[in-house]
Amino acid sequence: MRLLPIVAALTGLPAALCLQEQAPLNRGHGKLDGAADKHAPPYRKALLDLHRNLVSIPSVSGAEFDVGQWLVDYLISRGFRADVQFVAPREGTPEGAQRFNPHRRGFVVGEEVAGDGMITFSDAALARGEPAPWHSVIFGEPTESKLVCGHKGALFCEIKVAGQAAHSGYPWLGKSANEMLVRAVARILETDLGSSEQYGNTTFNLGLMEGGVAANVVAASATAKFGARVAIGPEKDGHLIVKKRIQAILDEVDKDAFEITCNPGYGTVDCNCDVEGFETLTVNYGTDVANLKGNFTRYLYGPGSILVAHGENEALTVGDLELAVENYEKLILHALNKKS
Repeated sequence: MRLLPIVAALTGLPAALCLQEQAPLNRGHGKLDGAADKHAPPYRKALLDLHRNLVSIPSVSGAEFDVGQWLVDYLISRGFRADVQFVAPREGTPEGAQRFNPHRRGFVVGEEVAGDGMITFSDAALARGEPAPWHSVIFGEPTESKLVCGHKGALFCEIKVAGQAAHSGYPWLGKSANEMLVRAVARILETDLGSSEQYGNTTFNLGLMEGGVAANVVAASATAKFGARVAIGPEKDGHLIVKKRIQAILDEVDKDAFEITCNPGYGTVDCNCDVEGFETLTVNYGTDVANLKGNFTRYLYGPGSILVAHGENEALTVGDLELAVENYEKLILHALNKKS
């Protein structure tokens, strides 16, 4: 069998695309124990050592240099080639620090906050004007050790509302930005922004909301940040359909008061899940899958559950990790056999 290139983009345990600066979690789970077990696979100690080292290095988005450097040294010490691809600094990057993708094995930074690592990697590949050197890509996410058939798209935006200040005793002399924002959000929540049989309904989460200066002053301005999980395609512009529907509601409330700006988004993302021996599912969170452009087969798989990601009880069992090793091997062999 001829070994053909496969990129395994194993990027930890990310959750839905978010726009806020991250902070490290407290670590109170106790250590993983690789105690003697006659049924343990021979790679258990090496696997747990790798896991311990990676999770013990703070690596919030923007400050990934230390974990990236450790990973490069680790790969080189084991005879792998580890190319470094620099990524632009962002909010959270320490002054003078660098960000980079250790990308020969498909590791990328920034998945949590806009996918800038994968976008940089993808853009560089497209700029060379050559076909992608991989025919299959395995993206790592917490999928409950099931193979994902697809996931919802994403639309993350900020809304700014311009009103006019006045004394609260004479509200008709002003124009409350807070009231306009509340009316608009209420209508958005009552509207079908897009639905499909496979992915259900598009959901709208008002994550941040602020406005005004005091209880006795009509609010002159207000802002809100939201995340929509898009349940319609196509992948290229399904999110734009949702944005258009939200914009129409804002215009109905007040055509001149609202300004909406959004990060790059995407519609529903389909993945290959026709592999024998795997349970399958669809998920509601975003991933880097849509950020890697090209004509190739996409697999989405990983240990752990998104339901505990980013929380105090975020954890993996030793069994989860070991099952993932076996299943990644199955996926790689499947991809190689499919190509040959």
